[in-house]
Order: sequence, then C-alpha cells, then structure tokens
Amino acid sequence: MEERKMKNLRKIMAFAAAFLMLVSLCACGGNGTAQNKENTAGNAASAEKADTAETDMTVYAREYRFLCGLFGAAYMDSILDYEGEAQDIEDQYVEYRAMQGSTITLEADGTGYLYWGEENQGKIDTWSVNGNILTFKAGVSEFTGSIEDGIMKVVIEEGMTLCFVSSDADPAGIRPMTPENYFRLLYGLESESGENG
Repeated sequence: MEERKMKNLRKIMAFAAAFLMLVSLCACGGNGTAQNKENTAGNAASAEKADTAETDMTVYAREYRFLCGLFGAAYMDSILDYEGEAQDIEDQYVEYRAMQGSTITLEADGTGYLYWGEENQGKIDTWSVNGNILTFKAGVSEFTGSIEDGIMKVVIEEGMTLCFVSSDADPAGIRPMTPENYFRLLYGLESESGENG
C-alpha cells in the first residue's frame, strides 16, 4: 500500500512539474512562430483598434490575481501519462500553488502587465474585450479568453485554462479542488480515507 501511495505521489508531482513547465513556455517569454510575429505587426493592429473603440476600457482595467486552473480530462491524461484509465469527467477547477501571486493587469489605455513569476513577466502590448471575449498580446504570445463579473479566464490551449479574479469579484461559485483530489477523481482512485473518487 505504501508503494502505491508513493507511486501516486510521484504522479502528482509530475503533474505539478508538467503544468509549471507548460505555463512557463506559454507565457510572454515563450517561443513564437513567424506567423504570430507577422500577425502582431500586420492586420491584427487595425482589428485591435476597432475592438477597443467598441469597449469602455475602464470597465475591465484593473489587476486580476490568479485563482486556479480549469482542466479537461483528456488534456490532463495526455500530460500525466498515467497507466490508469482516465474517467470521463467534466472540466474541473484545480488549485495550482506554484501560480499563486501571479497577476494580469489591464490598463485603461489598452496596455498592461503580465506577472507569472520572476522568470515569466512582461508588458502586455495590447488588449481588448469584445462582448465578454478577451484577447491580449504579450511579447510574441497572443491569448484569448473571457472576462465576466470580474472573473478572467485565459485559455492556454484546449483543456487548459487559467482563472484570475479582480478584487471586486465574487468567485464563490468556483471551488477548486486540490491537485491530489483531481488526480484521484481523474483516475477513479480511492481517497486516503478509503472512499472511491
């Protein structure tokens, strides 16, 4: 039984390490393609101006602090590469302690700042909200997501979204589980109390 617990702990640690590495690669210091750079310099600039003209920037201009991640089962199964069979579960909000203290700041002039750790920070060159759809560019990276009722969701890739909240938001409806409990739920493992799931 101890060997099984150690194996599960190693998988959970691998989950945390894989997640951190992925977030680091996706943030403002990540590698961009020539097409991304071309889009940034080209026709996207005029689209950004049109979007910002439609939106009162002050409605969204503020600091958003990291709350948790939102993960899809298929995505996390591919990251964890665990020998067990992943359950068909809905996307789940999950704590991610290494991201605590991370922020996204949107300024009313359409710029901002992204801080995802000492090694992963930089200026947001442009941002806009059309409806509740958010887009922003930081360095060579372009992000999409949403902002609604002070809750920002930034899509890193399909199955992986980061959630941030402003100080005036009420995130009571978002109850993130621990990575350990997510791992158990994803693979249908028993909890430490012996219960399934």
